[in-house]
Amino acid sequence: MEDFIGPLKEAVTLVTEEKIDSIVNPGDVMNQWQGAWMTQMGIMELIQKGTSITGSILQGSTAYMVEGTILNGVFKGSIMMPSETSMFGDIVTFEMDMNADGKSANFKNIGAGVKLKNLNGTKAIKR
Repeated sequence: MEDFIGPLKEAVTLVTEEKIDSIVNPGDVMNQWQGAWMTQMGIMELIQKGTSITGSILQGSTAYMVEGTILNGVFKGSIMMPSETSMFGDIVTFEMDMNADGKSANFKNIGAGVKLKNLNGTKAIKR
């Protein structure tokens, strides 16, 4: 009986003890979003502390302030944009999700803001 069960037991043990890499959402990795990103609008510099992000998008000599949080790998944030109707500017919301490679992210759900509409559906590439 041991001659029959021995190899079977070994095969079952090997399969169950096989290491399986867990799937990690790259957006949840500590400081995954931190760094410089190339966008269609300009260079986006982000600083990540835990799930909070601050930074700016530099377009020429103008810097647009960015802030937001990471939730389930999605960066939900806002950008302060100049406004023709308000001296304080407009807050434009956006969402970005990171690609599995951790080197690029996709802009999606851009709120109102003519200057940012061209970012909707585009990719930011980490430098």
